[in-house]
Amino acid sequence: MRTPANPSPLLLRAATPLAHGTRRMVFQHPGNPDALVKVLPDRKLALQRDAGRFKSWRRRLGIADSGVRTGYRRELRAIAALRARLGAMPDCVADAYGMVSTDLGPGIVVQKIRGPDGGLAPTLRALLRSEGLTAARRQQIMRLDGCVRRSQMVLNNLALHNIVVTPDARYGERLVMVDCLGDKALIPVRALSRWLNRRAITKQLCGLMQRVEMIANSGGLAVR
Repeated sequence: MRTPANPSPLLLRAATPLAHGTRRMVFQHPGNPDALVKVLPDRKLALQRDAGRFKSWRRRLGIADSGVRTGYRRELRAIAALRARLGAMPDCVADAYGMVSTDLGPGIVVQKIRGPDGGLAPTLRALLRSEGLTAARRQQIMRLDGCVRRSQMVLNNLALHNIVVTPDARYGERLVMVDCLGDKALIPVRALSRWLNRRAITKQLCGLMQRVEMIANSGGLAVR
């Protein structure tokens, strides 16, 4: 799928976000039922505007939100590299299609991962809290582990709330990572070294499994 260019900003300010986190607000794309638009939350937008008041030269040059755009480009580059290397996107990670201008600032257009009711897929954290760690869920996590290791993708935030559960014709359900890709380091060494990236992947997957076990053993207490 390719999202067409938007010569005018998308109007999102009057819309209700489908999800609202500390890093992104998620809106339904007004022109594409299979896509979402992610923008900065209100608090970060306010901080960005405050910073711009003291750096008016950046605003005049149109780069007051360059840090936001850099983060989006990093994510898009990671996805483009993954698709080019493998020939297709792995089914354990959500696709992204490009940046877009909105009335809330720059945004990124991403694939909409649906739940069984057709709405947004629930997060792994939410289902672990409500259902516990079932045998089927443990198998899903192991399949996600294998997908990540085979594809050797560069991860930056493999948290429980960044993994969603979607229906799957073969397995019944599968896990899909959202908002996870890209190397945030100033020098992207993991993108340049497979050995370093393999070590980082192992560390993140081990950390993920520790959080899964913690929430499974905590009786539903919040664990990121």
